[in-house]
Amino acid sequence: MLELSKGTRLAERYTLERPLGRGAESVTWLARDKLTRASVALKIVPATGNSAQRLRDEWQTNLRLMHAHIVRAFEFHEDQGVAFYSLQYADGPDLGSLAGNALDDLLPPIGLIADALRYAHAKGVVHCDVKASNILLDYNGAPYLSDFGVSAFAGAGAGVGALVGSLHKTERWEEMEKKSLRIGVVPLRDGVGFSVEWSFGGGGSRSRPATRGARGGG
Repeated sequence: MLELSKGTRLAERYTLERPLGRGAESVTWLARDKLTRASVALKIVPATGNSAQRLRDEWQTNLRLMHAHIVRAFEFHEDQGVAFYSLQYADGPDLGSLAGNALDDLLPPIGLIADALRYAHAKGVVHCDVKASNILLDYNGAPYLSDFGVSAFAGAGAGVGALVGSLHKTERWEEMEKKSLRIGVVPLRDGVGFSVEWSFGGGGSRSRPATRGARGGG
């Protein structure tokens, strides 16, 4: 695989600026698009074995989803021994940055992501990996569902109902209590629903329904 570094140019169009993250077989870079003069994210894998085809499949899945709170996919390329596609760059942290915030701060972005999931399900796509690190925030705090690398089509064996994320933040109170907030997806008869559960050390747990998705394809 091509050694990637700041200044590397791909497809005679994208100039790499800095790495954004790394997955099992992929790396994501912030890049500058010479054609559009915009900042984009590039998800990159070696163009060997099945990696390129899996990335192409992910790109095609993401490409069909046009929702205000799903990261948009743009173009797929192969160049210099790597395969990659460009996608919308969210210039903020992920949902984990809200760990420990008031529940009222969490409900609006979770509700928007629930709507994004409902839309994806209606398109026959099940994300399968909803967690805090896959929900990106932009500079204004708007959330975007990202990373469809392990997504599946409805009816292809994907399931819902498992705990999908865990946000942790330790706060210095009198006894250094740990507060753990868990965001879960619970199956409902007419679709998918979200619940938010938070617990305090030794104090049991509480839960509160956050939002409820309408009937979807997932």
